[in-house]
Amino acid sequence: MLKLYSAIKDSKNIAIVSSSDIKSLALASAIYSYVLQHHKKVSLHSDGFLKILPWSKDIKKQMPSSADLYISVGAKLENSLHIKSDLESLYKLLELVKSTTKLNQKIATALYISMLEMSDYFRSLDVDGMLFAFAKELLSGGAKHEECIKIAQRSLAAIRLESKMLREFVLVKNATIAVFELSDEDLDGATLDDAKRVLKRAFDLEYVKKSLLIFKQKQELAEIYVLSVSLEIVKFEKDYKNIEDILSRI
Repeated sequence: MLKLYSAIKDSKNIAIVSSSDIKSLALASAIYSYVLQHHKKVSLHSDGFLKILPWSKDIKKQMPSSADLYISVGAKLENSLHIKSDLESLYKLLELVKSTTKLNQKIATALYISMLEMSDYFRSLDVDGMLFAFAKELLSGGAKHEECIKIAQRSLAAIRLESKMLREFVLVKNATIAVFELSDEDLDGATLDDAKRVLKRAFDLEYVKKSLLIFKQKQELAEIYVLSVSLEIVKFEKDYKNIEDILSRI
């Protein structure tokens, strides 16, 4: 994270570009708050949106036209300083904030949301004492626990969508890839974020290494979301012909 600190100090106009998943977007929001503490010109860009997230109203859909420094969070962006969406990045960012500026409520809340998503709301097998200590420090810093935890609450439509996806997904490549296919009609009141949350359920199966969501649109175009075991999600678009055609890209 010292590289992030140096890059921010040496730049005047900074653009932060995030994947649409909640853990990445929340981490990007924390970095956005941190850059503001340095009184730099900064913008936040993503296809994702989460109302509870600090600075959610500042998120722009379109890509920045120019910047001195590009910071990508989640999916990699060419010629950018890339920050992984993992717990190590959260821990290091908190230490950087404490050593160079001050932990405020916005940063604490954003990091707390990202931590909840990464730990599957403390249900992950990777949860340890360090994670709980991290959570305690964020709560002491003003993280809004009651609001953050509401993200885990799901609508009836989301529950129905999960049931449908788990009934209909298929395993390919010697059961190492789980494939889910959806269209707009399948959402039926749920959201694409609800669908992406289901992808990680495939990792409950012993041999699954990747989870693939094919979101079919009109004119044979599909949005493809690939989730790896590390919970990094990659998105791309492709003309949809068949599953084999998509698998050739991942």
